[in-house]
Amino acid sequence: LVRAYTQAVKAGLENSIIGRTSQGQWLEIIADYNDVGKIQYCLRQKGLEAENTEYTADVTMNLRIRTDEIEAVEKELTEATAGRCLLTRGDFAEIVII
Repeated sequence: LVRAYTQAVKAGLENSIIGRTSQGQWLEIIADYNDVGKIQYCLRQKGLEAENTEYTADVTMNLRIRTDEIEAVEKELTEATAGRCLLTRGDFAEIVII
């Protein structure tokens, strides 16, 4: 039994990914459907992805972003949507960086 657990732990460690944490903050993006593609493109270019997206009358996306990147992302999204998206900073959160 000990040997089986030892092998399982070794296999788990060999297949694991080591990451580090960084200080981040939640960013809520509210936008019109016409701007969603532009926003998603900008986020992908920076290696970011919304953690949840709600499609109602408008589209609401929430993502965690490193605090040292938030101003640049806000500026880029504002420019990409000609100021039509609403950006709201939320609580601080830990981010795992792989």
